[in-house]
Amino acid sequence: CTIFIVSFLSLLFVIPAGIYSLIKIYTPTADVLEETSITYIIVLALCSFLATLVYSIFYIISSVHYFSLAEQKDGTGLLERINEIGITSKSNTEQQF
Repeated sequence: CTIFIVSFLSLLFVIPAGIYSLIKIYTPTADVLEETSITYIIVLALCSFLATLVYSIFYIISSVHYFSLAEQKDGTGLLERINEIGITSKSNTEQQF
């Protein structure tokens, strides 16, 4: 479900660049080779960047979903496991001696 939403949002950012490209291609110009305008480069770069940035939302949602399922399965939260770092239990210290 998430990938469909992210893909749709990404498509919304790519549509302006596509429309601008179509307008640029089908405008009646002479057969003169013209260089790419700075406006076209900025619009294309901005739309591409925003479309790519939207995909980070998918990774965030996927990681939250994974850790919530892991917390339900293991019974311990991620914060509890982080707080346990550096704390030695009695059983670990007794086994070493």
